[in-house]
Amino acid sequence: MRNPFNVTKASEFSDEQINTYWVSMGDTNVLEPMDYTPRYILGGKGCGKTHLLRYYSYPLQKLRWGSFGNIVANDKYIGIYSVLSTLDASRFEGKNVSEGQWKALFKYYFELYIGSFLLKTLSEYIESENGVEKESCFVKMISELFLKRVELEKYNLKALVEFVEVERKNIDFEIENVAFTGSFNNVQINLKAGELIFNIPKIFCEVYNELKDMKFVYIMDEYEKLYDWQKRYVNSLVWEKQYPSTFWIGARKYGYTDMHTESGEELKKGSEYSPFFMDEYFQQNEKEFDTFARELIRKRLKRADPEAVTDLEAKFRSGKEDVVNTIMESKKGNYKHIKNLITEIKLAIKKGLVVDREQDIQTIVDNLKADTEDNPLLQKYKIYFFYQLWADKNHSTLIDYSVLVKEEFRKYKKGEETKYKNIVEKYKNDLIAQLCEENGESYFAYSGLADLIKLSWGNPRVLLLLLKKTIEKAEVFQEHPLDSGGQISLKAQYLGIKETAGWYLDNAELTGKRGSYANTAIKNLAEYFRLYRFSDKPTDTSVCAFNYGTENVSQNARDLIRMMELHSLLVKVDNERKQKNSGKAETTYQINRILAPNWNLPSSRRGVADFSNTVIESLFNFEHFSSFDSEYVALKNRMNAPFVKNEDQIQQKLF
Repeated sequence: MRNPFNVTKASEFSDEQINTYWVSMGDTNVLEPMDYTPRYILGGKGCGKTHLLRYYSYPLQKLRWGSFGNIVANDKYIGIYSVLSTLDASRFEGKNVSEGQWKALFKYYFELYIGSFLLKTLSEYIESENGVEKESCFVKMISELFLKRVELEKYNLKALVEFVEVERKNIDFEIENVAFTGSFNNVQINLKAGELIFNIPKIFCEVYNELKDMKFVYIMDEYEKLYDWQKRYVNSLVWEKQYPSTFWIGARKYGYTDMHTESGEELKKGSEYSPFFMDEYFQQNEKEFDTFARELIRKRLKRADPEAVTDLEAKFRSGKEDVVNTIMESKKGNYKHIKNLITEIKLAIKKGLVVDREQDIQTIVDNLKADTEDNPLLQKYKIYFFYQLWADKNHSTLIDYSVLVKEEFRKYKKGEETKYKNIVEKYKNDLIAQLCEENGESYFAYSGLADLIKLSWGNPRVLLLLLKKTIEKAEVFQEHPLDSGGQISLKAQYLGIKETAGWYLDNAELTGKRGSYANTAIKNLAEYFRLYRFSDKPTDTSVCAFNYGTENVSQNARDLIRMMELHSLLVKVDNERKQKNSGKAETTYQINRILAPNWNLPSSRRGVADFSNTVIESLFNFEHFSSFDSEYVALKNRMNAPFVKNEDQIQQKLF
């Protein structure tokens, strides 16, 4: 069976595929054609907005209902879909042409561009639904909209469409050659802004009275590809919308930055337009996304059998904790965590930070290995408890700590209440991750279809890529993942996930200096989070999110955090915690789950790190990036034996 997840972008689908693979978002009516309130459909790359918008477009309506008349009878609207990136916004600037000329030309070109889509769509009704009788009247009324009336040899829609297309091509020619001609002397603006967009629907419903209740929805995708001044023009059209027309605008979140019109008015959210953030909706409704994702997978498998997803899910191998036995068998007790422990104790003794002697080290190690049967994970539990006692510095010796650890572990093995219960429950995954890193093993932190759905975190394209990559790897390993009896091994899943995580980071569409700053920030943040997972004594468990108070944070840091949120590197999460001193609300961000495998970080939020303003500035204010190293070292010293804040403390202990 061919990999059904090969195509991951809706823009690469035919109309038939868009229709076939359509999955509704449960009971949520993201788009309601009967509502005239304009909608801005927003989200990160791969959130599904293009699939959604195309599904409501006329070509898809035609697939579902067969004829224009049936569409009007059942849907009561026509969706006029266009992709704004095809305008090539960058053409409308520079070349020694004034800004005013470019703006005027863009408006006229935009009118012809959208008008052409609309007229071609309406021609199908006129040609096939007994509309020919009134065609001449309709075309004449449209031709009168032009400032200089259009004279056509025949007043039919074909001739009008040809005129609009020729007019548009002439402008294309002028734009391409203006660098040589130096002016637009041959261009005449023959329409007022909005003239075709608003009046063609009105005239159509007037001439074809039987369609008087029909609604027109201008569906415009990739709004983020426009310049800000071009967006303000589109916003002006949204502001000035006229019955029976409205707008649905699709954009990446980072492109939704200015809701002002050309006149400076700002569109009012809720009354003049309504935004819908697709990925945020699914991130906040994970059960609904799980249902959505499984139906999406079933559609891709091209089976009506409801068990198709269950069959696929059964092929995913589990047993991510088996890596402990693998390490145990390969290392035969020669574990790096024991070597590290000995090195740290020797250093502490040498620098006078503890009163123990070198001859005590073997006793300490024996106490920490006792009753573990050389199981590295059990040893990790004991050593973590030992580090906790050491960091608390209650003036006991390290050998005393090791005796206490040994005694408490024996109680734990007997089923008695001890601190080990909390350590095992909270730190197991982090300690397994440490074992893998120390011993050069792949950490199969994520396995199974449910984990892939969680990892994609509301983003359908990420989910499809995860499935595509894991199945590809399984095929390379000759596991026959889509055949009866086939499987998808832990190794195939691991490699597929890592590749997808790398793709997501590399394709975050971060450009220029600000993009470079964001890349630096996300990598530094990840390294900072790694201290919480790979240190001797992390202060929190499974840390992949941070809190901070916003009142004293620089504008540079605020702007970069916001940019990283808009590009879906960071995800803002609900948090009801208050700052300890001021009582003010904190802001919480989590690193996007799909990025976590790049650094072997946890993807599920459990512990949340509290960042001071100095840490926030070192991470997100480019003017203070140079201070990150000192903040990193300070945290590293606090979390690793011998648990000193800085070198000065060592000097104080020595003298």
